[in-house]
Amino acid sequence: MSNSVRNVLESAFLSMFGDSNVIVSSSSGLEDADFDGLPAHDRTLFTGDMTTFNVPGNEEYAYFHEKSILIYSGDIADANAMELMAAEVDLADNEVAIPKTLAEELNLKEGDTIEFFDDEDQAHAFTVKSILSYKGMLSEKYNAVMPLCGFAEIFGEDYKYVGAYVRVHERSEVGKFCSLMEENTQGIETEDLINGEMVQQNVNSVTSIFAILFLICLMLVIFVTISLSERIMVERMGTVGTLRSLGVSPNATALIVLFENALYGFLGGALGSSLYVLTRDPIFNNVFTLNSGSDIELEMNLGNVSVIAWIGVIVGAVVIECLCPIKELLKATRTSIRDLIFDNKDTDFKYTKKTLVASILFTVLGAAGLVLILTQTLTGLAIVFADIVMLVIGLFLGYPFILRAASKLLEKFFTKRNCPIAAFSCVQARTKKASVGISRLFVMAVTMGLTLFIMSSSYLAFCERPEADADVIVTGLSEQRKAFEYFEDIDSVTEVEFLNYHWDTKFVLGEEDIKAYETASSKEMKELYHTAMLVGTPGAFKIFNAISGLPETIGDDEIYMDKAIAKELGYHVGDEIPMLMAANNSDSLQKTMKLAGYCNSLQFTSGSAVYVVSLNNYNEIFKDQPQTAYIRCTDPESVVNTIKERSGCMINTVSTMDAHVEDMKAENAGMATLLYMLIGMGVLLTFIAVVSNQIIGFSGRRRECAVLVSTAMSRGKLKKAFLSENMLSCMVAMAIAVPFAGIITVLFHEALVMIQMNFGMSVDIGTTAIFLGGLFLIFVITALMPVKHIRKMKIAEQLKYE
Repeated sequence: MSNSVRNVLESAFLSMFGDSNVIVSSSSGLEDADFDGLPAHDRTLFTGDMTTFNVPGNEEYAYFHEKSILIYSGDIADANAMELMAAEVDLADNEVAIPKTLAEELNLKEGDTIEFFDDEDQAHAFTVKSILSYKGMLSEKYNAVMPLCGFAEIFGEDYKYVGAYVRVHERSEVGKFCSLMEENTQGIETEDLINGEMVQQNVNSVTSIFAILFLICLMLVIFVTISLSERIMVERMGTVGTLRSLGVSPNATALIVLFENALYGFLGGALGSSLYVLTRDPIFNNVFTLNSGSDIELEMNLGNVSVIAWIGVIVGAVVIECLCPIKELLKATRTSIRDLIFDNKDTDFKYTKKTLVASILFTVLGAAGLVLILTQTLTGLAIVFADIVMLVIGLFLGYPFILRAASKLLEKFFTKRNCPIAAFSCVQARTKKASVGISRLFVMAVTMGLTLFIMSSSYLAFCERPEADADVIVTGLSEQRKAFEYFEDIDSVTEVEFLNYHWDTKFVLGEEDIKAYETASSKEMKELYHTAMLVGTPGAFKIFNAISGLPETIGDDEIYMDKAIAKELGYHVGDEIPMLMAANNSDSLQKTMKLAGYCNSLQFTSGSAVYVVSLNNYNEIFKDQPQTAYIRCTDPESVVNTIKERSGCMINTVSTMDAHVEDMKAENAGMATLLYMLIGMGVLLTFIAVVSNQIIGFSGRRRECAVLVSTAMSRGKLKKAFLSENMLSCMVAMAIAVPFAGIITVLFHEALVMIQMNFGMSVDIGTTAIFLGGLFLIFVITALMPVKHIRKMKIAEQLKYE
C-alpha cells in the first residue's frame, strides 16, 4: 500500500508539470549558456511578474483593481511541445490564456477583455483566447499566460527569464542534470520532479507511517502464528512419533513438519497477496480521492504491483510459518518415541527458569534502552525499533509468569470467599497450555491493537484539530495587510488576528557558512541551506493556538524555535546566531539573532522546523502580506458573506470554523477509513486465532472434561468454569497490556519525531475505553466455542478414547 501511495504522489507531481521532469529557477535570471554541457534535454524558459488587473464594465467586481495576478510568459510553441498547459494554445501579441476557475469567478468567456496595469497604472487590454484547467504554467486561480511581446508591453523590454521547465531525455540522468547545473552555476536552484526534495518529502512522510503500521501488524501476525503453531505442534506429536517409530530420522521428520508449515505459508502468502492485488484498485479508488487542491485533473495512477514485493510477501510468509514452531519442533526431535506416541495429549504448560531468565534479560535491556531513548542519550530509528522488539519479546516470554502470580493471588481470594469454581478456574488459567497461550495472545493483541488505535486516533485528531479559537477563518490572503484592515470594521467582529508565515525559507547559519555562501556554487549553496518555516509576529498569538510559548513582545534581534530543533542544531537559550534569512530571496536579511527562548509549534507543522521572529524582520523579507486571518465574531455567517463580497478575489477560502473543521474531517476520511480497516483486520485476525486456539486446546482437554463431569462437576458448572477461566485470563491480560501499550506507543512516537512526523499523542478516554471494552467482550465470547462442545460431548466416548 505504501508503494502504491508513492506511485500516486509521484505521478501526480509529474502530471502537474507536463512532460518536464526538472524545474530550474533563478532570481538573478537564466540564459541559454547556463544549460551548456548538460545531459540531452529540451527546455522552455519562462519569465513572470506581478501586476493588477480589471474587467472593463464589470461593476460587480469593483475591487479587482486591487487584486494582484501573476503573469507568465515564454515561447508558446515550446510550452505547447512540453504540454505545460492543459491544451495547446495559439496566442497573438494581445491575447491571453487564463484558468477556468478565474473565468468562472469573473463570468468571463473566450473573446472577452481583461485589462492589466503597468507600473504607471496604465491599462493594457488583452483578449481572452483560451480558458484552461490548471496545469504547469497555469497552476493557480490568479495566473495568466501571454506571449513575450505582450509581456514586454506591460513590464518593459528588459525582462529576464526566472525559470525553466526541462525535460531530460533519459530519466536516469535527471539527477546528473541537476547536480551538474548546480556545480557550474551560482544562485540557480533545480528541483528534481522524480526523486527531488519536493516529491520525497510528501512520499517519505506517508511511507514512514506505513512502515510503522507494517511493524505493528507484522508483530501481531508473528504472535498469532506462534500461538497457533504451538497448538498445532501438540496435535502433531502423535504423527511425529509414528514417523519416528517407522524408522524416519529426527531430521527427516523435522523436515516433513517444516514442509507442512512451509506449505501453509506458501498458500497463505500466495492467496493473501493475490487477494490484495485483486482488491487494491477498488480499495484505493473508493477509500481515497486524489485532490490537488484545485481543478487539476489527477489520475489515480497506482502503478503495477512490484513482482519482487509479491515474491517477498510469499517468502516472508513461508519463513514466519517455518520459524514460529521451531521451538516445539526441536523439543519433539529430542523426545523419545514412546513419549511422543503416548504423551501426545499433554496439556500442562511448562514453566522453565531459562524462559524466566531470558524474559528478565530482555525486559532489563528494553527498559534501559527506553530510558536512554527518552533522555535522548541514544537516537536512531534502528535503536528505537530494536528496543520495541526487546520489550515485546520480554513481555511475550515473561507474561506466563505474571499470569501465574496473578492467578495464585486470585485463587486465594476466591478460596476465602468460598467460590470453588472461580478458584478452580484460576488454577486452570495458569496450568493449561491452551489457557496460557490464549491469554498471552490476548495480551499481545491488546498491546498492538491499542498502540495502533492510539496512534491512528492521535493522527486523525491532529489533522482535524482547529488551529485557532476563532469563529471565522480566511485562508490564502494574496495582498498586503492593508487590503484586509476593514475586517475589524465588519459588524459583529470583536477581534482579528493575522498569521504571517512562509514555508521552505532557506537559512544559512553561522559566520563561516555565511562567508562561504557568498562565493559558493549552486550545489554548495544547497548544502549550506537549513530549511524552516519562518513566522513573523509582534508577540504571543491571542487567537491562533498552534504555536505557543512566545512572549508578549518579540524583539527585532530575537528568534524562537522548538527545543528539539535547537538541540539538533547545537544551540541553547541565550546563544547569538549569525544568520542569513531567506538566502535565496532577492530581499534576504542578514542579522545576528539571539535565541531568546523555546516555542512549541508541534500542532502547526508536526515537528518540522519553525523559526519565529518579529513582524518587522519578517516584513523586511516578505512584506506585510499575511497568509491567514482568524476572526472572532458574534455572527459568523454574516461575516463570511461580507468578506466573500468584498475580498472574494483576494483570498482562497473564507468559512466558519465549524465548516473548516468539517472540511478537514472530509479530507482525512480516506486515511481514517484505511487506519480503522487495519485495526479491524488486526482484531479479526486475533479473534480467529483465539477461536482456533480454543478449538485446538479443547480437543486436548476432552478427556479431562469428561472425567470432571463424570466425577465432580455438572456440565453447567464446567461451562461456568470455562467462562470464568477465559474472563480471568482476559482481565489479567488487559491489566498488563494497557500500560505496556502506553510504553510501546511512546517509543513509536519517538520514532515519528525522528522522521519529523510528530503529530503528538492524544488519548480520548471515552473512545479508548469503548475500544478496550469491545476487545474484552470479543475475546470473552470466544469461550462459547468450548462451551458448545461441552454441551455436545459424549462422556463415555471421551473416557475410552485412549
